[in-house]
Amino acid sequence: MGTGGAVSCTAVDAGGSPPTPLTGFTPTAPPPQPVQSNACAPGATQRIYNDCFASDTCPEATPGATDFSCYSCIFANSSQSSSQWGPVVSTPQNIAYINVGGCITLLEPCNTECAAAFEDEIGCEEAACGASYGNDTGNQYNDCSEAADLCDPGGCFLYFNATSCESDLTGSSHPASVCVANLANFEANFLTVAGVFCGG
Repeated sequence: MGTGGAVSCTAVDAGGSPPTPLTGFTPTAPPPQPVQSNACAPGATQRIYNDCFASDTCPEATPGATDFSCYSCIFANSSQSSSQWGPVVSTPQNIAYINVGGCITLLEPCNTECAAAFEDEIGCEEAACGASYGNDTGNQYNDCSEAADLCDPGGCFLYFNATSCESDLTGSSHPASVCVANLANFEANFLTVAGVFCGG
């Protein structure tokens, strides 16, 4: 029986497969990479978003390119297995997340529990859905991760529910409010979080 609005972990996503049961899952999110406030020139993060996310050209990835230092700052620690996480985290199945937790840690080190919730949710969703929906070009991975987020026990509800701490990060007393201001908009969230890590 689920708790707090959660459901048992038998919910089926649009592809027909339930999330992988996660009894015993242990989060292992690493710390954020140090801030490199001068890595990105003004406008560089927008160009990188346009070229590397909105299309597949990504000339910034070429050494010597105008925005290569910015690209390197954003993606050098993007693997989920990295010892530090940059502003973008990619799972082994090439699912990209924005490192909201790292952003919170950098701007408000006192709020590590809230930061950890966002980071742990990334790991939990990948563990639940990555094996079944790796390299998904449609919405099946998203459907599966949304189902996993509502599963309890054996799912990601504990971590998903903990990200409600975002509602406490408001006002001028919380510089990390920028990290959670655009959670529903990937582009806007990318631009903000990449700016915290890499400048620009």
